[in-house]
Amino acid sequence: MSSLSDLLMVRLCLLLWLLVKSVAAPDPAVVTMTVDDAACDIGGDDWRFDCFPQGTPAQTECEARGCCWRPPLKPRPPSPSGLTVPECYFPLDYQSYRTQAVSSSRGHGQVKATLTKGSPYPRDVRNIQADFFAHSTNVLNIQIRDADRERWEVPLLHNRRHCGRGQGSAWPGHAHSGHEMGAGNVLTFGDFLVTLSKPGQPFWFQVARTTGEILIESTGGFIYSDQLLQLSTTLASSLLYGLGERRGGLAVSANWTRVALWNRDHHPKENTNLYGTHPFYIARDARGWHGVLFLSSNALDVIVQPAPALTWRTIGGIFDIYLFSGPEIWAVTRQYTEVVGRPFMPPYWALGFHLCWQRYGTANNTRATMDRLRKFGIPQDVQWNDIDYAKGARVFTTDTEKFGNQVGLAGEIHSRGMHYIIMVDCGISNNATPGTYQPYDLGRQMEIFIKDLDGQPLVGRVWPGTTVWPDFTNGQSGRYWRKIAGDFHKKVAFDGAWVDMNEISSFADGSVHGCDEKNPLDVPPYIPGIADRELYKHSICHHGRHAASSHYNVHSLYGLLEANATYHAMLSIRGKRTLVISRSSFVGQGQVSGHWSGDNSGTWHDMHMSIPAMLQMNLFGVPFTGSDICGFFLNATEELCTRWHQLGAFYVFSRNHNSDTCRPQDPGQFGPASAASTRKALLTRYTLLPYLYTLLFYSHVYGDPVARPLFFQYPDDSRTQDIDRQFMWGPALLFSPILEPKQTSVLAYFPRDVWFDFYSGRRVPRSGQVVRLPAQYDVINVHVRGGSVVPMQSPGLTTTVSRELPFWLLVALDDDGEAKGQLYVDDGESLDTYERGLYNMVKFETQKNTLWSKPEFIGYHGNMNLSNVTVFGLQDMPTDVQVNGESVIYQFYDTVLYIPQVKVSLAKPFNVTWGGSE
Repeated sequence: MSSLSDLLMVRLCLLLWLLVKSVAAPDPAVVTMTVDDAACDIGGDDWRFDCFPQGTPAQTECEARGCCWRPPLKPRPPSPSGLTVPECYFPLDYQSYRTQAVSSSRGHGQVKATLTKGSPYPRDVRNIQADFFAHSTNVLNIQIRDADRERWEVPLLHNRRHCGRGQGSAWPGHAHSGHEMGAGNVLTFGDFLVTLSKPGQPFWFQVARTTGEILIESTGGFIYSDQLLQLSTTLASSLLYGLGERRGGLAVSANWTRVALWNRDHHPKENTNLYGTHPFYIARDARGWHGVLFLSSNALDVIVQPAPALTWRTIGGIFDIYLFSGPEIWAVTRQYTEVVGRPFMPPYWALGFHLCWQRYGTANNTRATMDRLRKFGIPQDVQWNDIDYAKGARVFTTDTEKFGNQVGLAGEIHSRGMHYIIMVDCGISNNATPGTYQPYDLGRQMEIFIKDLDGQPLVGRVWPGTTVWPDFTNGQSGRYWRKIAGDFHKKVAFDGAWVDMNEISSFADGSVHGCDEKNPLDVPPYIPGIADRELYKHSICHHGRHAASSHYNVHSLYGLLEANATYHAMLSIRGKRTLVISRSSFVGQGQVSGHWSGDNSGTWHDMHMSIPAMLQMNLFGVPFTGSDICGFFLNATEELCTRWHQLGAFYVFSRNHNSDTCRPQDPGQFGPASAASTRKALLTRYTLLPYLYTLLFYSHVYGDPVARPLFFQYPDDSRTQDIDRQFMWGPALLFSPILEPKQTSVLAYFPRDVWFDFYSGRRVPRSGQVVRLPAQYDVINVHVRGGSVVPMQSPGLTTTVSRELPFWLLVALDDDGEAKGQLYVDDGESLDTYERGLYNMVKFETQKNTLWSKPEFIGYHGNMNLSNVTVFGLQDMPTDVQVNGESVIYQFYDTVLYIPQVKVSLAKPFNVTWGGSE
């Protein structure tokens, strides 16, 4: 049968069973575990929902749970994530709760249900309450909670829609918008049609568009026990993106894929949990695109199977689900970031090139690296230092004996027009002499640290030896963090912070004393498919106590909470914008920090995987993202590092960094040819920074991704669906890097559109197909889409210099001779420039051989000088070119018009006209 026929058959069978079983439902105390054979006939292997996810059960174990045990109809090998068709699966009539009451009010529907069949897991929730909230016209929130007692609920950071002073943490609220409601069990909430089970029926719900397309529909075995919550749902299609942080291709395979989410210090590797938790996906449906967020900070599995269907399985909290109706794909990301928070606006200097090495060892070695880049004319804006600057690896200290004059180093960096970022680990050493280490002494005084069962700080081990960790759910943690960071800043004027090891990572599993194996918070009855199948492996005991809850609940939130405290501490200390880069991440991370993809390796595969890693985080509302250029582990070859610098020059966050076990790999290490290639790529980046900054502004205000997969720009082109070897900046620029050794050409797909080579202006002769492009040793292919106006600027070796140089405009015409674009400009560092009107927004439009500028808002009075305009895509040479009605000199090559002496201010309206032809 086709997948549609399968879906209809399963739904018909399920509805028939619901009608039969709604006549009478047994009391959970007297449930029989006999399984009706007819209920096991579910219409194919793809619709089997696993009833025994801990392993391979015996038939008796399976049937004791009231489930079906049958070999697959078509045996298949395990998928890359280790799953295959389960032998033990839920029958059609497996219904664990019976609906008792349904009610509705304006913008709100509610179902109350009672347990009828106990789960195999301890402490089932007996009474549940399901609430359906109209968060807005296009966002629906579903919460299913214990009706009798409170449980852990994930707090979201307040949605900050500005560059500056955000709020602290808060519980999510719900705006009950007024939309028409249906009667009884069918309710209308804006874009959504919600169907609920009726009193006396098994608990069930379905959410569709008001136009009829089903988005989610509960099915399979619904479980709500204390430490195992499970909800299965049909999917509108198998085309699915998101569910991270994970390493792998861009799309999520529906071939029995398991994505385990639980923040872990684990080098990037396929099919295991990594540094972040983002249980959000974007999916295709018959009308367009929609998104789903399963908001949980507990360890969870997401299982995607070929039906198509999906199972959420988590070990704590409540069911807290957000649906985003789209239907345009860009609308989904806007709706998502409206709920979880818009990305922060970075300072302009953060857009430059960043450099670090874990083994500089001294201030002089750090300085020598900057000198080497300057010698080769390679742009650099930010110099970093790893933990080697700190005395005994204790954060917020400086080792004057070994590292040298860090104060002087920071001053020299600033004198060069650059900025300085230091590593700030979250672990605080507890082994210094009392009275000699303020971060520990003050933390003890304020009782700020995570506590063990005895009420004392829980002790683990990181770089400085034995270590304790601040509790960032403690109401005093912000004041504590500002104090210790501010006091160190008075000595060493750093501009941003690199928060690392914040999953939490500990070298002592659990604690220096281990964990309590009998404590269900440390060893729960079910553990998702995470690395090592231990919650506290390379972390701390999950019975650890925070002010808000146990570490069991807070763990995956920890990195976000530390980044939030660091971001606001730095805003307070500096009084202007800052940059925080965090390894650990969670839903809403983009509000306060960027992210890098962790401890990758210097291999071609790792280089390739850095592209989907960046694109995923952009879909999650964390646009300021990149990977360690040339890799953190292993020694990258000259060829690999050269090609990686070409790619990394166009990460949104562009940084070269590697381990203390590796040789240095900065762009000056591999000789003149490699240095020249990197210089060319980075100067191209610096030329494009006005466009990149404008994209980051739109991301900050609207939530749009900056680095985008091709399918985002061309969602109806099926050939773009799996492309993760190319990417775009916004709608205008396409990058096609070399990702394999010894290659001098690259295969690149061009969606059906007008495309020009960025460097030459030559039009790509064919679109809608794959084209082989030359790519010599010093080339990364960059193309501009016809219909775009791209603002640029003369590049300097720092953004401090380039911001004072003239702007350029690149106009790439479509087949109708039209193009559009925007430019956002402010001073690059002040807080709340958009909210306070201290910015300029200029729009550009080309029609009928004329380019117009339209200054929509002018509130900033810095450099706005435009020096030249380049036009791609002219068919004939013009006989006259005028700027504001006055003829100017110009040059014409093939189809490219170059106007070198425009000399106007972008703060004022102007027009450029090219007329006639020879």
